[in-house]
Amino acid sequence: MNFDLNELRLFIHVAKHCSITQAALASGEQKSKISRKIQSLESNLQTRLFYRKPGEMSLSESGKQLFELYAPIFEQLEQAQSHIINEQAELKGTIKILLPLNLSISEFTDVIFEFNKKHKDIRLHCSTVNVHPNVPQSDFDVMFLLDYMPLPDHFYIAKKIFEMEVGVFCNVDYFKTLPDVIDVEKIDDYDFVSSTGINGLNFVNKGTEEFKVVQSRIYVDGYLAQKRAALQGLGLFMCPRFLIEKELENKELKQVKFNLPMKSMNLYLAYKEQGYKTKPVQYFIDHVCHTFEK
Repeated sequence: MNFDLNELRLFIHVAKHCSITQAALASGEQKSKISRKIQSLESNLQTRLFYRKPGEMSLSESGKQLFELYAPIFEQLEQAQSHIINEQAELKGTIKILLPLNLSISEFTDVIFEFNKKHKDIRLHCSTVNVHPNVPQSDFDVMFLLDYMPLPDHFYIAKKIFEMEVGVFCNVDYFKTLPDVIDVEKIDDYDFVSSTGINGLNFVNKGTEEFKVVQSRIYVDGYLAQKRAALQGLGLFMCPRFLIEKELENKELKQVKFNLPMKSMNLYLAYKEQGYKTKPVQYFIDHVCHTFEK
């Protein structure tokens, strides 16, 4: 049998108070409407739910059974609704976010925009930092960190959220001038487009990390700017592969091969320890972690 949930809801109110007048005050509904709903419910169930006397109501045996069965369910629904309302009320305010400059102008920021679509009452203040940030503790709530960026201070913890495959890329014409495999010992023979303060690449040789200095023709911050320079044939550039999948698929860029594998790059999320986090920050952290888990 299909129940009208509104009829059941009003029945619970009447059963709690044994009074249509009190049920009307508790539910905000008119007494006449409550009376009609109770009569309709009794008609559908083909049983009497209340004994009625002038100025007095009491539950019948069928009414008691129905109340005992559904009252806990509606109580749980009300608690869940109240919890959701309270959660939404707490999900207001501002989150200060710091991004590595290299990632700030790229598709990576979509993870932030998606959060803002879901939680429009939360304001996001996004700022960028360079290779070695010197940021006061009070200036941000959440910070994205790459391997080469230090944790600001002991008030923050860093959680690894993503391991990025990195590579070196160039446009098709530049690629034709390169050997099939570049010896990392001769890497400084080639022009690079690099980020400010980063003058080399990390390779892995028999389990040991090796840093090789490169000759940078242009220093410009942001993977988007470096990609544009490479597309114009100005040199090689290092970038997380997931940021340029489209250009690789369209054969606008080619990946350069070396005689040693490149070390992957880790992305971390730095935030205040548990006692310092606000509800909006917790939701943002959960959103980011869930996005990168997929």
